[in-house]
Amino acid sequence: MISASIEDIITKLVANNVDSIIPTIDDEGNISYPVLEGLSIPVEMLEDAVKDNILERHIYKRMLICPIHVKVLSLPTLHCPQCKSNDIKKINLIEHITCGFIGERDRFDSGGRLVCPSCDIQITEKNSNMLGAWYTCNLCSAKFNAPLILFQCNNHQLDIAMVDIKDIFYYTVRKGLINNEYDVNEVFTTIYQILESKNISVMKMHPIKGRSGVVHTVPLYINDYRGNDIVIEYCIDNNDTNISNNNFIQVIIKLIDLQAKHMILICIPKMRDELRYMAATNNIMVIEGNNKNVIIANLLDIVNSKILQNRRG
Repeated sequence: MISASIEDIITKLVANNVDSIIPTIDDEGNISYPVLEGLSIPVEMLEDAVKDNILERHIYKRMLICPIHVKVLSLPTLHCPQCKSNDIKKINLIEHITCGFIGERDRFDSGGRLVCPSCDIQITEKNSNMLGAWYTCNLCSAKFNAPLILFQCNNHQLDIAMVDIKDIFYYTVRKGLINNEYDVNEVFTTIYQILESKNISVMKMHPIKGRSGVVHTVPLYINDYRGNDIVIEYCIDNNDTNISNNNFIQVIIKLIDLQAKHMILICIPKMRDELRYMAATNNIMVIEGNNKNVIIANLLDIVNSKILQNRRG
């Protein structure tokens, strides 16, 4: 069963016309998802949406994390392994093969050229070797080959052996498209479960007698505690990019005969302008398209607004 918070996620994404939930990391190492601001949704809730096949999870980055505060660590700093000072200097050693002199690179610097301080011959790739690098501490004068790598988190430091590696994820809306009647039934089952979890009186495949005396069966029927009802019907046409006139007319005659307080029609995939106008003139609210998540979000938004409106009234 999809929770109300997952419903909020879908609604928020649809409202902002985005299909990705991208994380940001602030200067203090906190991970957040800006598109979800104001929803108070923990990451665990996003993982639930992945399990419910509403969202897909992807690796955004692999980051070093403080195991105590669970924050992303900033860039590492290099320190003296003896006194922990970060006032250290990297030294490159050069060997002058011609005379055998070995010294720090700074000693060979002569006005932008490298010249051997022992024999005054200019250093070239052919007459010299780069012997690598080492470090010296300006505070305690210690010399060492490998500096200590430390990461800062809040008011404490961690070395590389103490940190954790964590995958930071981003999430995308699963592109679930409605292709057949089975998919439609799946959408209505999801909507039914969500509404039922919100203590809304909802019935599936509910028979209603119309003004003509004909009994119609509707996929979902909601009865507000004040007697204000909502009928949810659908019209699907997989043979065209738009709903055919014949399919639409059959459904709209059924809805007009029912004359419920609120009527919602889901059109899959879309409807033509003249049919859209016909629905509007008969006070029928229309949701169009064939993306499951978008349909669910838009439908729940309408149902919630109508029920809240009725209860205020």
